[in-house]
Amino acid sequence: MSHNAEGVLSLQANPLTDGLALKAIELVSQNLRTAVHQGSNIEARWNMSLAASIGGIVITCPGVAGPATLGHAASESMSSKYGIPHGEACGVLLPFVYWFNLPDAYGKKKIAKIAEAMGEDITGLATKAAAEKAITATFDLLEDIGLPTGLKAYNMPKGDIPSIADFVLSRAESLYGMADFNPVKANLENLTGFFEKAFEGRASIGL
Repeated sequence: MSHNAEGVLSLQANPLTDGLALKAIELVSQNLRTAVHQGSNIEARWNMSLAASIGGIVITCPGVAGPATLGHAASESMSSKYGIPHGEACGVLLPFVYWFNLPDAYGKKKIAKIAEAMGEDITGLATKAAAEKAITATFDLLEDIGLPTGLKAYNMPKGDIPSIADFVLSRAESLYGMADFNPVKANLENLTGFFEKAFEGRASIGL
């Protein structure tokens, strides 16, 4: 889900990668719960495998660089330090990545497309309200498969947030050039706010 959603959100996305990624997001939304709770359901597992394969195509498409957006840049910096599996960290951070990028017109429009791909009814909604449905749907998905909706569950000290934000900002730019891919430009202040929200969890953004 994160590979595909971040591929859609990337400033370097294109119609080909969007078409692939949005289909994969649809597949995940329709099949992940079943694959988790009914592990012997071959159809659900096949569809999840297909979505994962599409995600691999999307993130390796030249120039799109889904993992250069905030979700992956942040999760890669935390997984080893706090013992959070990479995919799990990406998933838990994903709704906060959407929240972080809501102020940007491009980001808001792309997140609304993600909501629609997740099966949310966005008919007649303003773009922001439509995009917020992606946030709530992703929180619901996390809860339904038994994952936390905040970093507090991983014994991450809240006092570590300033140093993590500083590390992520430096690493994301030096390694990925994140400013070329993530809709909202990260700085120490807004990245600290991002981690504070993600630490507190779903209730912190009221959705």
